[in-house]
Amino acid sequence: MLSRMHDIPSDNRKFGFPVQTMCRPPLEFNDDAELWSETWEEYFKNAMMMGMINKLEKNLRVEDVESVNMAREVREHIVPKLLGNLNNVKPVLIHGDLCEYC
Repeated sequence: MLSRMHDIPSDNRKFGFPVQTMCRPPLEFNDDAELWSETWEEYFKNAMMMGMINKLEKNLRVEDVESVNMAREVREHIVPKLLGNLNNVKPVLIHGDLCEYC
């Protein structure tokens, strides 16, 4: 049954979900991000990574400044190289690690 979830395409052919979803710490979604994105790269950078960066900045300690800067560098330079050419990726329903909640 779970494997069939991955065959359900997005109705609007975009990445995202119509409502904000829960994700366990440390990853938190960016509340200011659009819920839908045209590409997986855009969704990952804006909805997922910015949530993590925002949380780091909110709880910033002096020793965390380098972590925030590195996360921003990854978001701006590494993620586009890794995800930018995934033109054949289709937006479908996915789930988190369900075993975490068992």
